[in-house]
Amino acid sequence: MAPKEAKAVAKKAKKVEEDDTPKMKEPDYTAYDESVKAIQDKIDKLQKEKEALQAKITERSSGKDGFQAQRAEIRGELDEISKQMDAIKEQRDKIKQMLGDKRAEGAALKEEMGKMKKSLGYTNVEDINARIAQINYKMQHESLTLKQEKDYMAEIKELNRDKPKLSQLSNLNSKLDNFDAGTDLREKQKELNEQFGMLYEKKKGVQEKFRELQDSRTAQEGDLGAVRDEKTAKQDKIRELIEERNKLRDAFNEEKRAYKVFQDEQRRKRQEAMAGQRKAEAEERQRARLERQVEALDDQPYVEELARVEQCTRYCKTLVPDEAKAEAEEKKETVFNNKDNEVVLLKKDDRNDEGIVAATKVKSKKSSKKKGGGDASKQKITLNMDSFKDWAFLGLPPPMFLSDIPELLTKLEEKKKHFEQKVKDWEENKEELKRKILAGEIKPEDLRKDDDAGAPAAEEGGADDYPVIKYGAEVPESITSEKMEKKMKKIIKEGGKRGVEIEGAADMGGLQFFCTSMDEPGGDADLLYESMKAMNAFSDPTEEERKGGSGRIGKMLISKNQEDSKLALVTYCPPAKHGELKADQWMKDVLKALGGGELLFGDAFTAKAMIQNDADKGLFVLKLKDSAITESINYLKGKGLFPDGDDDSDEMVFGDDDFPSM
Repeated sequence: MAPKEAKAVAKKAKKVEEDDTPKMKEPDYTAYDESVKAIQDKIDKLQKEKEALQAKITERSSGKDGFQAQRAEIRGELDEISKQMDAIKEQRDKIKQMLGDKRAEGAALKEEMGKMKKSLGYTNVEDINARIAQINYKMQHESLTLKQEKDYMAEIKELNRDKPKLSQLSNLNSKLDNFDAGTDLREKQKELNEQFGMLYEKKKGVQEKFRELQDSRTAQEGDLGAVRDEKTAKQDKIRELIEERNKLRDAFNEEKRAYKVFQDEQRRKRQEAMAGQRKAEAEERQRARLERQVEALDDQPYVEELARVEQCTRYCKTLVPDEAKAEAEEKKETVFNNKDNEVVLLKKDDRNDEGIVAATKVKSKKSSKKKGGGDASKQKITLNMDSFKDWAFLGLPPPMFLSDIPELLTKLEEKKKHFEQKVKDWEENKEELKRKILAGEIKPEDLRKDDDAGAPAAEEGGADDYPVIKYGAEVPESITSEKMEKKMKKIIKEGGKRGVEIEGAADMGGLQFFCTSMDEPGGDADLLYESMKAMNAFSDPTEEERKGGSGRIGKMLISKNQEDSKLALVTYCPPAKHGELKADQWMKDVLKALGGGELLFGDAFTAKAMIQNDADKGLFVLKLKDSAITESINYLKGKGLFPDGDDDSDEMVFGDDDFPSM
């Protein structure tokens, strides 16, 4: 099934599934707004009526402060009179209690005297003495029985005991005669009653005055109580309407929440359906891609490799001096007769030199004299970046001197034999490989993994010694969104391409650090950081379009925005150079030299910073974009990490002018 047909079928199935899904009515915002508006109109109307009633109450309540002042004054008089009456009442209560105590005391004395009189048969001592004398006379002159005598003796004894009691009775009688029943207290009580009566009359007068004040106020306000009751009723009605409105709002919010849950569930189902659809489409695209790759197996896969070997061989032969050519021809004849691996060198005839031209940039005359000398074999070869791409593609170091040519010709012949054997193997196994690819037993990219297994390895730059780079800065979410997908592809493409160019320049020798500007990040430090990652990514020499590969080279990258208001800077220092320089220190020192800037992140491997226009500090991006690279190069020169322009060494220095894409 074709991808378009599969997509149409999936779309139709999705539509049927959506039609079968139970629907939920969306909350009616219009009806809700109308209901709320109706209730709010009622509330507003009642509020206006309540305000009118309040205005009426306020109007009738004029002079309230004066009334309250008079009322408070009269109330103060009443309180003062009540206080005096309470004090008099308290005194009267005390006197009343004292009079009661006096009456009780007098009654007690009378009762005691009555009891004593009853217990005594005599009222004075003389009567007792007379009775004792009479009893003594009878006992002396009359004959008495023993019982009578004892009775008389007992009576005498009793009479003798009553003598002191008669004295007490006399004292008690005297005390009762002199007892004060509270005459002074009664006078005081009468006086207090008169004072209390006067205060009571005064209080009645003040109360009458208070009543008159209250009546005048009531007459002024009229039937204000009914107005207040009406206002209270309207306030209660407003409160009920507000509660009704709140209930309506809560019910609508609950309806919205339920609808949102329904929408989320529908969205989840759609996403699952879309994920299944995308998976089916991806499988269909993968199958179509495999079919195209299988069809591509009918084309000889090593055409480009063999063509580049031929180009590089012809280019090397064009650089050999005439004397060297003659000597090479003699050697080729000798080798042809003796060794198999030298037969190919004898067959290096004329071939086109496609895309390889001599570099236009050369060293100073002073340096040339020292380097070349009189020996033609030591003459230095200058190359441009297109030449480096061919040599890097083959995994061979580019020729730096004419003396490197013979050895490179030998390696090129070995490369040719290697790829010719690959072509032979491809012709023998082509049909079997097609079957395995379609069956999923192998992947097309696996066919070229071991292409260079039997080929001579490059002197430097293999995957084994490629540095392990740690990127400590976090990747912000803003650059991982779907909206940034296209922009990130451009960032990675520009960075990968620049990385290959820098790697080629480094293969010429002497280049440890590099400073350049980037366009795509547009002054964004995070995007420039990702561009640096693309430059440092490991590059497979067998890939059709190589990217990155400059992880062994330290670098500073800068990028400005179109408005010339922001300048982003990123530094990278490979692990092998950490003993001499670290990325964060490099960035800090450059920012200091430029006069300011904000360090956003920094460690030994990488650092990123941002400079913005600041007139107070004299920072202007339009000027700093050139000064940043200049200051960075001068900083590296000071540490011996960047070749000096006046140096007479054999190392070559590259800048942006050497890169066609710049």
